Amino acid sequence: MVVADETAAQPHATHTYTVTCSWSGSTGVGYERYSRSHVGQAPPTGAALRMSADPAFRGDPALLNPEQLLVLSAASCQLLSFLAVAARARLDVRDYQDTGDAVMTENGRGGGRISEITLRPRITVVTDATEERLRRLVRLAHEQCYIAGSLNCPITVEPTFEILAPYAFRDTEAAARRLAVVSEVFDPGSRAFVAAHRPADVRLAADLGCGPGHTTRMLAGATGAARTVGLDVSAAFLAAAAAAGDTAATAAGDEEPGLDRVGTRSSGRSGDGVGGTDGVGGVGGAVEGAVEFVRHDVRRVPFPAAARGADVLYARLLLAHLADVTTAIGGWLTQLAPDGVLLLDEIESIDTDQPILSTYLDHARHLLAARGTTLHAGRLLNTALHDLAAHRAMPTFEVEYNATERLSPPVPTAAAMFGMNLAVWRSDPRFHDRQAELDRLAAGLTDLAAAPGEGHITWAMRRVAIRRLGDREAPPAAAPSTG
Repeated sequence: MVVADETAAQPHATHTYTVTCSWSGSTGVGYERYSRSHVGQAPPTGAALRMSADPAFRGDPALLNPEQLLVLSAASCQLLSFLAVAARARLDVRDYQDTGDAVMTENGRGGGRISEITLRPRITVVTDATEERLRRLVRLAHEQCYIAGSLNCPITVEPTFEILAPYAFRDTEAAARRLAVVSEVFDPGSRAFVAAHRPADVRLAADLGCGPGHTTRMLAGATGAARTVGLDVSAAFLAAAAAAGDTAATAAGDEEPGLDRVGTRSSGRSGDGVGGTDGVGGVGGAVEGAVEFVRHDVRRVPFPAAARGADVLYARLLLAHLADVTTAIGGWLTQLAPDGVLLLDEIESIDTDQPILSTYLDHARHLLAARGTTLHAGRLLNTALHDLAAHRAMPTFEVEYNATERLSPPVPTAAAMFGMNLAVWRSDPRFHDRQAELDRLAAGLTDLAAAPGEGHITWAMRRVAIRRLGDREAPPAAAPSTG
């Protein structure tokens, strides 16, 4: 009689292991500087690196087991490999949350093997890149992963992405219309600030993050510069800027390959770029010199030749969209001519007694925080300047002016300006499941914009003028004074 092999007849048991691997930060600061620190766990335990056997083999379920650590190792290696690939590709990864599974199959002879691993990272990226490009980078990271290359079981990576536009308020036509209103509200104070702190003779002024050109024309009028250049990464905004100045796009024959450049002669328009005047006398009136626009990411230096060695660099409401304020300011100072000035015009705080405006501002803060930035970038300037003053490799500079100035437009104007952003926000991943909330906010802002001008809203603007000292002036860089 032949006895059946009961072991062979029964299906082999399988065991599944789950891990999570998490990282948050910003690769936008560059390959050399982003943090490699991250956290790995294997539910249900919250322990780390205390080990036991799989509970199926009489292990302690409260402790990590070798099978879990193998999966965690694969997930950790994929995370680190992707961060490195993304940083080299100049992509700004802000969050990485991975859930990995492994299957171990027993062989019926007292042994077995991990037969497959699946990783499912959810990756948040601030970028204009397509999802297909991100998937290619994930595949490249997998090919370069040391652990994946060391294991002989298949590892499948199934990523999903949350893609956040770098500029939270976008560069659509609706966004351009909102910036025209922003120009009307902010230009009077900005123009007075620029006119008070510009050098006596301005040959070249550059507007950093110029958008559709309103600030560029304001800067041209306030400085009286012979030539003013607006820099922005948005092709849509640069096209709008060119159209507003009746310009035509031209190739940049003397610039870097692929650089987009548009130019205009003096237009005689008012400095706010949207018509009308603001009552500021002196230099703040019509645009006198040539104005042109060049496509460039202002986080990167050197600037294009058209904007290098400026006598005035100006940035308004820009640092709220940059993750590394100190590095940005330090880079900009290197692009000034000796004795040139960097003028920064940023929000220190916003105060209002209107609940609907407060609700809007909370949403704006969260949108920017998701991108690693802050609405109140003015609060970062003193610390950034202190850090730069201690940096020996920096050009010597002096803080000539550092104070807050208040701006209190009518509440209906602020409500109308805020309301113009909601259509843009609807397409943001953070609001995909919150459309009804935006509907209520939009209705409240519409009502407030149509109401009599009761209540208040006040911006405190941190305005700083920093002069790069010439070679003959070499005292230690001055620490910022606070006003």
